[in-house]
Amino acid sequence: MKSAGGDWVIRQLWLLERASKVTSCLKNYELDEIRLNCKIRSEILQFKIKIENMKMKKLLLFTLSHLISVAIGFAAGIYALPILIAPEAPSSAQIQSLMDKVEYKGTFRKDLKGSDLLHWGKGQVFIGNNKIALTGTLAPGPDYKIYLTPKYVETEKDFLAIKEKSVRLGDVKTFNNFIVPFSKPVDLTQYTTVVVWCETFSQFITAAKYR
Repeated sequence: MKSAGGDWVIRQLWLLERASKVTSCLKNYELDEIRLNCKIRSEILQFKIKIENMKMKKLLLFTLSHLISVAIGFAAGIYALPILIAPEAPSSAQIQSLMDKVEYKGTFRKDLKGSDLLHWGKGQVFIGNNKIALTGTLAPGPDYKIYLTPKYVETEKDFLAIKEKSVRLGDVKTFNNFIVPFSKPVDLTQYTTVVVWCETFSQFITAAKYR
């Protein structure tokens, strides 16, 4: 027979073992709870980051769309403004009255190498001793200048290569027909070609060889 003291010791050992197991379970439970809380916090943080990224993307798209709208509006304004402020174009009769003083003629064509959808000219050019006239049309734009060049050019690169050797006659202010008085006396025999050039944007518009 087991003694009462022996039973008490066994029971105490059993209780200690149970207590140890309970403590271990509690620790595991606490660790699991900590891990769960960390996971939840991590997911919440990731969700917040995604929300912030979405907000940032929306803001960037909103800003970009507005910048594009402003750029389009600005570009449209650049091309529309010259038309809105252009004086009345000379009539065919006014140009015809200059015919007896015409020394040379040339033709603007839309299919030149340096012309494109927004930069072109077409029509007949008439050059006299103090005026140059066009019966035709230019694509509208800002700050158009008339130059005479010593040789034929039909691209921006070609014109820039000889711009210093060219002479500027004056400003183009109308786009359906124009008459441009010479800003200074010019020996037409020293040049061969009429060029319309956008000074602000260094853009070739059109050209016509007259001799």
